[in-house]
Amino acid sequence: MEDNVTANSSQHVIVATQKYSGPLPPADELKKYNEVSPQAAERIIAMAERQAAHRQKMEFQENKDRRDIAIISIIASTLSVGMLSGVIIYAISMQSEGAAIAASIGAIASVAGLFLYHKKKKE
Repeated sequence: MEDNVTANSSQHVIVATQKYSGPLPPADELKKYNEVSPQAAERIIAMAERQAAHRQKMEFQENKDRRDIAIISIIASTLSVGMLSGVIIYAISMQSEGAAIAASIGAIASVAGLFLYHKKKKE
């Protein structure tokens, strides 16, 4: 007896992925690591702790550097304004209004230029 029924075979592939974020895999994965290599989970946790300490140290240094730059900028700005004021007052006292006006315009242009430069740089 012949079978006239055509078998329709199809294959289904099911792919499962598991995703996690963070420095450590889930606890059940750490157990599997220990099954493959004793103390593996402990080494992985120690590595994550070292990485976290390093990242915190780098962030602290970056914040310190930014603070130092801000302080230096404030001091330099204050000194510049003081010296410029002295030049302008001296020019006025010497009856040289042109020099005082030139110094004032130069100072305003410098500040405006720096402001625009940093504004454009942030964009």
